[in-house]
Amino acid sequence: MAKSEENFTDLSNQDLERGYWWLQHKELINKIFLVFLILSLLSLYTWLTFAYVRYFQGGPWETYAQQLNSQQFNWAQYHQTRVAKALKISSAQALATNGSLYNLVAAVENSNTDWLVTKLTYRFVVNGQAQANKETFVLPANQKFLLQLAYQAKTSIQSVQIEILDTTWQRVAETDFNVFSSTDAQYLGPNTQVVDDKKIDLPARVVWQATNNSLFDFWEVPWQIAVYNQDRLVGVSELLVEDFKSLETKDLEVVWLYDLPRITKVVVTPQLNIKDKNNIKNKNQDNKTIEDRVNL
Repeated sequence: MAKSEENFTDLSNQDLERGYWWLQHKELINKIFLVFLILSLLSLYTWLTFAYVRYFQGGPWETYAQQLNSQQFNWAQYHQTRVAKALKISSAQALATNGSLYNLVAAVENSNTDWLVTKLTYRFVVNGQAQANKETFVLPANQKFLLQLAYQAKTSIQSVQIEILDTTWQRVAETDFNVFSSTDAQYLGPNTQVVDDKKIDLPARVVWQATNNSLFDFWEVPWQIAVYNQDRLVGVSELLVEDFKSLETKDLEVVWLYDLPRITKVVVTPQLNIKDKNNIKNKNQDNKTIEDRVNL
């Protein structure tokens, strides 16, 4: 008897109130649960009936399969819209320079904003004779010249064509690849200047200023220079600028040692592939490249 009294626990007033409330509302709670269950079953049967009627009114299973197939994402079209667009290549031409020397030139345009041509292999064909293969790259959303300078013609040039032998593409993020800014290039025709009572004949030349706006020093920066008479290309040249430091501004100049017609327009463009790590002179200890840094 004493042992039973030790296991007995007195109920508090709060426990008694909870038990009394449950006894008073037990029946009501059961009714609410039953009503909820009935409403749930009615909703389920209503949905099933609606789906059943819609199925037989809408047509056979094949119709549903066709509708489902038509609503699927068109992956083929998606990939087709993101594939690289073909390069645009102009007709080749031979620009006379001195004597039997010619500059062979054709324009290439990459209209893709997210595709870089890492290697373009081409060659000129003069009078049916294929010349040596040459390689270059083409930046996204960029136009450049395919060149073979100082070609020596043994006979008069009757025809010249450009052949594209191989193209290697690389998908890139849409980035501004031009890290250089430049002033408007000026064409200065041949003239004579007097220095210390001596006349000096100066050849025709193109002058401009260029600034490296990136955070990197570059070993070499090629430039292409084109001069026009109205819209007609009459002369091309290249300039290789060495040791172009970050944020540096250089005065650049290229000369023409042969006669040119009247020049009305000059276009100068840097041709530096910033994705090529070998172009970067100052590699940091963290080995970051132009892709990892922020340009000013």
